[in-house]
Amino acid sequence: MNLHVKFLNKLSDRGVSPFIIAIDSRPIGYIQYYGACKVGGGWWPETKEGTFGIDQFIGDPLLVGKGLGTRIITQFVGDLFLNPSVVDIISDPDPQNKRPIRAYEKVGFKSLGEIETPGGNALLMKLERTLGKTAVLIREMRKDDLPEVRRLAEQLGYPVDLHSLSRRYHAIENTQIHKLFVASSNGKVFGWIHVGKEMSSLLAEERADIGALVVDSHCRSQGIGALLMAAAEKWAKSQKLDLVRVRSNVKRTDAHRFYQRQGYALTKSWNLFTKKVKEAENAD
Repeated sequence: MNLHVKFLNKLSDRGVSPFIIAIDSRPIGYIQYYGACKVGGGWWPETKEGTFGIDQFIGDPLLVGKGLGTRIITQFVGDLFLNPSVVDIISDPDPQNKRPIRAYEKVGFKSLGEIETPGGNALLMKLERTLGKTAVLIREMRKDDLPEVRRLAEQLGYPVDLHSLSRRYHAIENTQIHKLFVASSNGKVFGWIHVGKEMSSLLAEERADIGALVVDSHCRSQGIGALLMAAAEKWAKSQKLDLVRVRSNVKRTDAHRFYQRQGYALTKSWNLFTKKVKEAENAD
């Protein structure tokens, strides 16, 4: 493969945005996105404004087949979908190259059939940022979202009255070290996430903590959780935080698999102890 012809010559193309993939500052691959209707000579059928294409490869053969492709694509498309103008994302892997096809399928891409491109035969695959037929928008939480936020919290097993929720919302909103995002469509909230900055201690550097993540039980496995996590991770990067931590109940095995698909590793299991000190003082 002539990489200079296939990729590097495109760096001067204003329609292509190129990125280096790195692990611990070590380059291991390349990824790019572009407006599909602006490049490619029109070989993608029925492309429109809002359709973006991606290409990627891992250059180190020792890292191929270790699940990195799925993690890279998940993070990249999550970042793209934070832009509300992105409606769907396409890619065109070689039909004989099964490994990237499986990686795209794990992220949620659907096969639309084979097409002819100047580079040869390709499999057109598409990922839609949709809930049914409606675009999902990731945005900051607002006060008028709180009734829906409360409904979703109850689905997760955390009932809370609206007054308490409103009080906590205003306390969080007035800080610079927490952020609340929702996934919404047609004015209805289908998921939300709370991310905050955990200050450094004598034993650990400061980091970002996911305080809560919930997606409507009727809308799961549609990529909404990944979009919310991408928004939280982008905020963490803006705060110059290198680590994002999430805690999950040991019983929520589906959630564990979800976080692992997003690239999170299980590092510790522990018990949580609590004590109501006011009640203890009154007892004395």
